[in-house]
Amino acid sequence: MVILGAGFDTRPYRFPEIKSVKVFEVDLPAVQEDKKKKLQRYLGQLPDNVTFIGMDFDTQSLEAVFSEAAWDASEPAVFIWEAVTQYVSEEGVRRTLAFVGKSPPGSILLFTYVLKSIIEWRSDIPDANRLMDVVARQSPWVFGLEPSGILEFLRPHHLVPTADVGNAYYQEKYLQPVGRALIVFQGERVVQAVVS
Repeated sequence: MVILGAGFDTRPYRFPEIKSVKVFEVDLPAVQEDKKKKLQRYLGQLPDNVTFIGMDFDTQSLEAVFSEAAWDASEPAVFIWEAVTQYVSEEGVRRTLAFVGKSPPGSILLFTYVLKSIIEWRSDIPDANRLMDVVARQSPWVFGLEPSGILEFLRPHHLVPTADVGNAYYQEKYLQPVGRALIVFQGERVVQAVVS
């Protein structure tokens, strides 16, 4: 399992079934160092099954950083890239997808994206422009996609989308059945794709 832009994601430490899986967490070096300190403090040690890789998606390639890791490129993998692509240049996104697309057939990529219409300040989603004002002052969003362009965007990287879902799907499948009243942003979607 590869968690791209892992931040403070705690999946490898919360789910018992992941303890036997080799996990690679990729994020900015400063974020990784901060996370490792916190994990040391809360867990007493860093988990043996997790490898931390420092990387900037805009200036480095996964190929380069994984060349120094105990990465078995012959094994299928699951890649999770959640709440990150909007911060990365199109070139950085394509470079990352190229690496994922070289994985063995059957490898899976799950990633989120923000609608391009929001990034380009032309969305009709309520409060989208106000949100862009806020993120522009903090950490600007620079990349987006539209659902109609997913297939063509992924094709050169040998990735075939099997799902592209948005907030209505989350509400219906995950939140309503357990009675949760959580608002899911209409402008962000999740894609599942497989390496062909």
